[in-house]
Amino acid sequence: MRMYIKVAISVVLTVLFIVVCGCDKTQTSPPIPIRSKAPTTFQAAKVAAGKIYLGNQVTFYCGCKYSINGVIDHASCGYKPRNPGKRSFKLEWEHVVPAQAFGKHRACWKGCDGLNGRMCCRKIDQQFRIMEADLMNLVPSVGEINGDRSSRPYGEVAGEPRAYGACDFEIDFKRDVVEPREGIRGDIARIYLHMHTTYPGGLPLSKEEVNQFGAWNAADPQDAWELRKIEKVKAIRTGRK
Repeated sequence: MRMYIKVAISVVLTVLFIVVCGCDKTQTSPPIPIRSKAPTTFQAAKVAAGKIYLGNQVTFYCGCKYSINGVIDHASCGYKPRNPGKRSFKLEWEHVVPAQAFGKHRACWKGCDGLNGRMCCRKIDQQFRIMEADLMNLVPSVGEINGDRSSRPYGEVAGEPRAYGACDFEIDFKRDVVEPREGIRGDIARIYLHMHTTYPGGLPLSKEEVNQFGAWNAADPQDAWELRKIEKVKAIRTGRK
């Protein structure tokens, strides 16, 4: 039985890998190879991400428009802050796969020199820095949403409670689960797969996560913007204009 489960998981990952990278079954290279032109720090990645999203300045979770200066237009998406404050108007760059998810199993996550896990990993772990700067994993988000989501995993929230106006994004703070809108679930699944396959051992996925992301990938295929983003990221990493 265990062997059949392992085979099933392998098949799902293979299928998702082909969908993300657009390659055939004989290819073994990661979907977007790490090249010398790729950002190697989170700060540099945020600058590059801002350029990638020029012309498509819409937040990932809520579909809110934002200005070139990073100011969120609440009226464009019917957004209503859960806790009114500056972050509800501020654009922030969100890791779809949280830093904790690919950092917590690393030795540096225990901290060093008075630094917490993330800061320590950023200081001494090169692979962590590269993963933290991966452009496929960065999306524009309302600052409040980014803060409330934190490192909570994706899943289903009963009852569809809307705490952010018309924004279809629910958080169960007791269970520590967030539920994104259906139209981006495939994007999320493919980003998780990208991080899992590009950095072997860097992002373990459970059987439950594989099943969930497999279903989300099938229900929400790639759209024109997602394909365009992939091409833009490839161009940056390979040094093309």
